[in-house]
Amino acid sequence: MALIECPECGKQISENADSCPQCGNPMKKKKEVDDQKKASNSLGCTAWLLIIGAVAIFSIFIMSSLSNSGGGGSSNYQPEHNTGMAWQMTQDFVERRLSSPSTAEFPYSSNSDVEITQNGRTYNVKGYVDSQNNFGAMIRTNFEAELRYDGDGTWSLITLEFE
Repeated sequence: MALIECPECGKQISENADSCPQCGNPMKKKKEVDDQKKASNSLGCTAWLLIIGAVAIFSIFIMSSLSNSGGGGSSNYQPEHNTGMAWQMTQDFVERRLSSPSTAEFPYSSNSDVEITQNGRTYNVKGYVDSQNNFGAMIRTNFEAELRYDGDGTWSLITLEFE
């Protein structure tokens, strides 16, 4: 049996005593004290982990916002506004004017018969489409289109001519 010091009066008492025989101060058992310390440390660690997690999420959000707005990097790449998207939108505009749009076959944009030029938000696209006519015959039709990127993912057809 070990002796401990009473935190109230400073006298030596048994570690198993429920209270100090000198001053009557209720004594906590060593196990209760250890459990309280562990609980206190656990809450402190949890609080720190929550704070660190919140700071990390906030940092990721800020960095993501900067990169999406173009402020975080040197690239001005806009995925909704490029020659590949201009080619795709031209195909959509052409298909709307075909007799049998489900049969439309376009070449890849890298094909030498496809020409796409850009002037700001305006694109001039030359290419061809193979599709069935009203009689069911597969024919190749050349076209030239001029379209403009209006922003927010919307495109406008300015002109579309078939040869």
